[in-house]
Amino acid sequence: MPADPITPRAQSTAPPQISEPMGWFLLAMAPLFWAGNIIVARAVHADLAPAGLSFWRWLIACLIVLAVVFPYLKGQWGPMRRHWGYILMMGGLGVGFFPVLLYHGIKGSTALNASMIQALCPLLIPFMAWGLGGARVSLANGIGILVSMAGVAFLVSKGDPTALTAGAMYPGDIWLAAAMLIWSLYSALVRRRPADLSQTAFLVSTMAAGAVITLPLYLYETAFIRPMPTDWASMAALAYIVIGPSIAAYYCFNRGMERIGPARGGLAMHFVPLFGAALAVLVLGEPLRWYHAAGAALIFAGVVVASWRRA
Repeated sequence: MPADPITPRAQSTAPPQISEPMGWFLLAMAPLFWAGNIIVARAVHADLAPAGLSFWRWLIACLIVLAVVFPYLKGQWGPMRRHWGYILMMGGLGVGFFPVLLYHGIKGSTALNASMIQALCPLLIPFMAWGLGGARVSLANGIGILVSMAGVAFLVSKGDPTALTAGAMYPGDIWLAAAMLIWSLYSALVRRRPADLSQTAFLVSTMAAGAVITLPLYLYETAFIRPMPTDWASMAALAYIVIGPSIAAYYCFNRGMERIGPARGGLAMHFVPLFGAALAVLVLGEPLRWYHAAGAALIFAGVVVASWRRA
């Protein structure tokens, strides 16, 4: 029988260990795909149907992956049935609710803001892991997240702290922040994948779970808000989001996090705001304001403080 094209020896109780450099490489590729996800979603935001885009994204991605790996899932149906609760939870968090909130937030914000707010994820992941009893959080982590949160507050208020209470900020930023909390929880839980559930089976089953969980939202959106657009621009956006941010990025992220761990691996998410901000300016032509620079300086100052001991 040929080797599993996605995860070698998928039938074994645990996936083969990859090298640490390969783990970091995979964790760097995922943010590049996700940064593109933000740019593409913002480019078509006027016609964007968040639940519809998320549902079709995961349904198509699941079918593509399943067609490739189905022969290699033999022996995994039992673990998938045994761990259905974990699969449903992970599908709901990282595949279902996170993309819907992200796309909904992008409609009412900017690609620059969406990219920079994601800088909170690497700081929140260790706290989520600590809350779940799986990691230690140092004083530097605590100080770092407070500094970065101050930077996010400065960013979303456009440099005017009174805007936070006056409502004079981008409405989508609240949804983006909620999406980051959900993604941080998902990231902390990835490493708890049961040993008898292969990476391939986990990827396919969480995609399927995410599509099922998103279906009611999609039906409601279609009936009462707007249907999923079918013009060429929207279909091209969907094609990229299926191939890059859905299939390639999730595999790279899940596999890399298993090797590196949530406390260190979460730092790779710093590449999302860097890639996203650069693409927002270069591709979308979004203006870079002074409060973007000031907010980014505070956010990354917090990252440096939080990473000081590890560095």
